[in-house]
Amino acid sequence: MYACANGHLGCAEFLVTHGANVGQDRQDGWTALMSASKHGQLVCVEYLVTHGARVEHPTKDGRTALMFASQSGHLACVEYLVTHGAQVGQAAQDGETPLMSAAENGHVACVEYLVTHGAEV
Repeated sequence: MYACANGHLGCAEFLVTHGANVGQDRQDGWTALMSASKHGQLVCVEYLVTHGARVEHPTKDGRTALMFASQSGHLACVEYLVTHGAQVGQAAQDGETPLMSAAENGHVACVEYLVTHGAEV
């Protein structure tokens, strides 16, 4: 998880090669894909998804990697996740959507992308 958050692809590859589960989550549901998405580590996001990480896996409160990428304004990660099946309208338990996360943090490019890809305004 920390390797992906910090963009250490070689370390992530080593761990996966030696049996690490790319879909493993913590007790709160947090995954390596969420860490990579939140920190804009596109290369790690691509690697994890290619190796079986579930794009739509939620935390215990219903947040997804797309929400974390949107919240942090990482447009390239947002685009990649959406093109690989992330649902732009999926809401967390509190009703927050990726669009709301992007908007409340001032990430205009992410807002525009999400709206043009079906997010309800």
